[in-house]
Amino acid sequence: MSKKSTPKFGFVIDASIAKSAGLSADIRSESCRLLLETITVAGHRIVLNELIVAEWDRHKSGFANLWLISMISKRKVSNVESSELAAFREAISEHFGSDRIPESLAVLKDAHLVEAAFRSNKRVVSLDDTARQHLLSMSRSFHALHEIMWANPAKPAEKVVPWIAAGAKFAKSRLL
Repeated sequence: MSKKSTPKFGFVIDASIAKSAGLSADIRSESCRLLLETITVAGHRIVLNELIVAEWDRHKSGFANLWLISMISKRKVSNVESSELAAFREAISEHFGSDRIPESLAVLKDAHLVEAAFRSNKRVVSLDDTARQHLLSMSRSFHALHEIMWANPAKPAEKVVPWIAAGAKFAKSRLL
């Protein structure tokens, strides 16, 4: 009798995770390290594009660097196109307009994460709750955002690590 295998997913991992996943004993650092280790143990992948790689190169901790090298050696990296999604960029401009430039810039700063998620398994892990809140507000008018799951491993109530360890299945509560 064969055991049904758990599906494996690709995760877009923000550089905020890579930066925080150091060897410090603080809860944020520990939760980010545990997230990366759980992705590996569960057999999931990391999703990268050129912009994500550039951010990681600027911000990653030594631990995150070794983890990424390990993922590359295990062929657990999915590279996706880094071109902009015009409809998404237009929706940002329309939603925030010229009177909410700081909010617009916060979303544009992380737009490449959403674009990579659209080109993969629609799963993002990030510590950036500001961008998340702006994307949530934008999802009322740009409905495609409702397909993206966003999780913050530093928030214990979100139980991100157990979710990933259990297979990271679709979770309505994680949708933007």
